[in-house]
Amino acid sequence: MLSAPSQLLEKHLELLISGTTLVIDPLVSDQFTQAHWPEMDTWLLRDIDCPSKGTSYLYPNSPAQKYNNIIVFYPKSKEKLNVLIDLLSPYCHDNCQILFVGENKGGIKSLKKQSTHALQFVNKLASGKHCLLYRASLIPDYQASDVQPKPFEFTINTTPMPVASLPGVFCHGRLDEGTQLLLENLPSAISGNIYDLACGCGVIGTYIAKHYQIDQLVLSDIDCFAVESAKNTLQLNDVQGKCITSNGLMKISSKFDWIFTNPPFHTGVKIDYDITVAFFRDCKAKLKPNGKLVVVANSFLKYPPLLQTHFQRVDVIAQNNKFKLYVCS
Repeated sequence: MLSAPSQLLEKHLELLISGTTLVIDPLVSDQFTQAHWPEMDTWLLRDIDCPSKGTSYLYPNSPAQKYNNIIVFYPKSKEKLNVLIDLLSPYCHDNCQILFVGENKGGIKSLKKQSTHALQFVNKLASGKHCLLYRASLIPDYQASDVQPKPFEFTINTTPMPVASLPGVFCHGRLDEGTQLLLENLPSAISGNIYDLACGCGVIGTYIAKHYQIDQLVLSDIDCFAVESAKNTLQLNDVQGKCITSNGLMKISSKFDWIFTNPPFHTGVKIDYDITVAFFRDCKAKLKPNGKLVVVANSFLKYPPLLQTHFQRVDVIAQNNKFKLYVCS
């Protein structure tokens, strides 16, 4: 079944009857292969399966042509919206129609206000399924910014550390409280092969590699922007590591002594424990004998019974009023 935004779009396919079409950054694994859908290319910014009748590109790979129609699934991050506009602008034909679709509670109502520097003729076309569909076009001679990770500096345990990230990446521009709790309460005996799962900008894996004697560092994230950010964070800190774009652990072949993660718990704007259940199950399978999983999570999330399904021992080694830090073995 299609997501709600795609169902709204499906009701207005007459908008796409002329010219070439590109879909950018679908949020879930929708399928655009049914007979009534036109041929569309897809530009994925996350490692998800989103089949269509056209060519699929996974960032940083990019399309090879310009388009008459571009469909943008509205991102959760308002900052990321501007990055998406900068990304798509080189692929717009003259008078390209840009369609934005998204859930009401995902922030799409603020599209016009957020994009005045780049878009013109922003008009609401339709609503339904608690979603909105807008049409717009680029302002004449719009000058897109270069899409590159931006450098920041975090202070961790009183020590400054450079990081780099793109908008929409977890920990963009600031160190979140959960990650800070994890890094300030790391176990003392970390060694061997280390895996930073759902790495965001790569701050956890990079910090561990700088402060512990380890053999190997692997970082992965479903988000292509996160992986590009993590690569830059490693370079800024002169740390060696392998960065992989992967939906969970699907593309991870190694086994590890330690896995560290601040896992996502949303699909779109909804809490999704299915993601976490798969994370914990797959983490257990990727640990060496006596390997340990270190997880930081919001205190309200019901993680202990999920962890206890796969691990014999689950200890809370640190907590504050918002987060808990678990070590599982």
